[in-house]
Amino acid sequence: MSIAGAAFLQALMRPRLVFDIDGTLGFLTEAFCTALNARWGTSFQAWQMSHYRVEDQLPPEQANWLLQVFATSVTYANVAPDYSGIAAVQAFARTGYEIIVASDRSEDCRAVTEDWLARWRVPHDAVRLGHDAKAQLAASAGPDDPLVLFDDDPEKFTLLAPGVRIYMPRRPWTPAEIPAGVTVFDEWSGVLEAFGVSSDVPIPQFSRMATT
Repeated sequence: MSIAGAAFLQALMRPRLVFDIDGTLGFLTEAFCTALNARWGTSFQAWQMSHYRVEDQLPPEQANWLLQVFATSVTYANVAPDYSGIAAVQAFARTGYEIIVASDRSEDCRAVTEDWLARWRVPHDAVRLGHDAKAQLAASAGPDDPLVLFDDDPEKFTLLAPGVRIYMPRRPWTPAEIPAGVTVFDEWSGVLEAFGVSSDVPIPQFSRMATT
């Protein structure tokens, strides 16, 4: 087989890469804690939150308030970017991977989301929004059309199927038991190395793990 033919086959078998935003490419839990502390005089710290869904560990009044705040699309405009994750996405894009950004945010958040992606220079080929967006993408994958989902939500383990893998950035709520098909990682540079992708610039590393 020629070099060109081998390169074509390699590109053909490359998985589609699906990147979550909130908690993966953006610091949403930190935004949650800042909002709660400002409104309620609490002292929450993001790395001490033990639930993916922050509202699950709050008193009802605080939980309902938080859900109302983040039901407003403009709230997402101020989610701080995770430069490490974004730099990794840029490296993948330069190498020719198909990049899909997918979020459980509603379609009402599309304008804010697309502006955020453009503002922080997140390369992507498509944006999929909605509670079922990731499930639909996973359902479209298979052994001959593989897909890798980057997501910090343990509930997304249900999307595992032939041709679907999950890479999970380690968080305080990352389960102790990790199923086959899921890779938990601490540094984005290690993810790029696993995919054989090099970055033009060093990937900054920030710790968002639980403290002991």
